[in-house]
Amino acid sequence: MSLQGYPSFSNASVSDTVVQVSGSPIIVMGGFVRNTTAANAWIQMFNAQSANVALGTTTPTIAIVIFANAALGLSDLPGMVFDVALSIAGTTTRTGNTAAILEVDLITA
Repeated sequence: MSLQGYPSFSNASVSDTVVQVSGSPIIVMGGFVRNTTAANAWIQMFNAQSANVALGTTTPTIAIVIFANAALGLSDLPGMVFDVALSIAGTTTRTGNTAAILEVDLITA
C-alpha cells in the first residue's frame, strides 16, 4: 500500500516480536491490518522504540482488535501521532505477549 508522496510500511507477518516501524516521531495516516487466523487478534502500537518495549509488560499506546479472518482499514483513524517512535506487535490479547500473526500496511508521514 502506498500513497504518492508518503512513506509506507508493510510487513506480512507481524507477531510477538516487536517490530519498529520508525525510530523517530511519526504520524499514521491510514492503512490496513489483516488477520487470517481463526481467532481474534490484536495489533498493539507503542509510542516507543522497539528496544524499549517489553511485550506483555509495556502498556500499548493503542491496541485494536482484528476479528478472526477479517481485516480492518485504518482510514477512519487518520492522524495517529507517535511523538517518540512507533513499534508494533500482533498478539492474542490486548496487552498480552502470545503471538498472533497479522499482515500490516501503514501509510505514514
